[in-house]
Amino acid sequence: MAPRDRRGCDVCGAESTADLYDQRFVRFDDASGLDGYTVVACERCGFMYADGLPGQDVFDRYYRDLSKYESHDTEGDIVPWKAVIHHAIVADIAERLPDRKIRILDVGSSSGHLISLFRNSGYRDAIGFDPSPRCRELARELYGVEVINTSISQMAFGGERFDLILMASVLEHLRDLERTLGELRGLLREGGALWVEVPDAARFADFASSPFQQFSLEHINFFTTGTLERLMQRAGLRTSSTWTTIRQVGSMDDPGLDGLFVRDVPAVLATHDTAGVAAVRSYVALSEQLERALCERLEGLAASGEPVAVWGTGSLMLHLMNHPVFRRLNITAFVDSNANYQGKTIGGVPVIGPAALAGHDEPILIVTHAAQEEILAAIRDRYGLSNRVFSFLGDAADWPGSASTVGA
Repeated sequence: MAPRDRRGCDVCGAESTADLYDQRFVRFDDASGLDGYTVVACERCGFMYADGLPGQDVFDRYYRDLSKYESHDTEGDIVPWKAVIHHAIVADIAERLPDRKIRILDVGSSSGHLISLFRNSGYRDAIGFDPSPRCRELARELYGVEVINTSISQMAFGGERFDLILMASVLEHLRDLERTLGELRGLLREGGALWVEVPDAARFADFASSPFQQFSLEHINFFTTGTLERLMQRAGLRTSSTWTTIRQVGSMDDPGLDGLFVRDVPAVLATHDTAGVAAVRSYVALSEQLERALCERLEGLAASGEPVAVWGTGSLMLHLMNHPVFRRLNITAFVDSNANYQGKTIGGVPVIGPAALAGHDEPILIVTHAAQEEILAAIRDRYGLSNRVFSFLGDAADWPGSASTVGA
């Protein structure tokens, strides 16, 4: 197990916390990754975050070796649900900042799709930033846009300045919020704005569809409107506006929180947020109920000893692998479309690509929620597989051990 560090609160600097949930994951064999953390709440201001994390080097290796942000569908373009989110972002920004002459930087731009939409909407001076060299190549190949690989601090030192910096689904991933936001503020012109989109922790329980989906391998900060505004205030950014959204992530509705923050003199805010902590405690209780229901479905399959291929190696599966019933499954292979995962093993079981299932006749167990519908369609239409499929979206009566299958 990698050494763990106490983080302290990035919003107010306090170190006294209350534990909310202890999250644990099974890791890929011989691969860097996160094996767990404790979700805590700052007792001074109420900000919630993952504590007891390994050092930044573990995260750097994870994003280098197990990145999932370079994957596209077979046509080489972005998945449809993410394209819808990106179109909504452009519409939001165009409504609030209609001047097409502003200079835009998209931080965490992946393959450049969002930047391409801004450029197609008339924001011609728009570029991206991403640490992955492959993302830079894809941005050029797919969309003809520029993505920078250098560090943010080097950009600031070089005199780069922007009117608008975008951080779509980035802030919840960052281990050092204070340093990063300080560097980003240095890239803004006076009066320039930082736009962020993060999951809305105050509404986690309202949109819980699979257990602990919000406490993922990569999400280590959990924001409410109050704690997001206080974080920005500490970074020298005034709140212009915040608003909530509902994002369609695959087959799931996901609560989003957006905000526009200006490089200006911040207003003074209150110091403590209690609503978010209560909301996340409710989310933990609901997630525990969902997990029990999922594992009850697995009991019959585990008792049968029937071989099964598990499709999905994300946070949900790696979390459930710690459950006794999941450990009793007779798993022959894990399946994932991400080439960075293929060829690795989990508990000695190989991770294969979907095409390799052509030689397997065992049932397929889909252990992911957001992409279930896409995977079901791919199994039948793209790969032409006739295997039985067990999905958490499917009818429980079709599972081994149910009343309709006993004695069949």
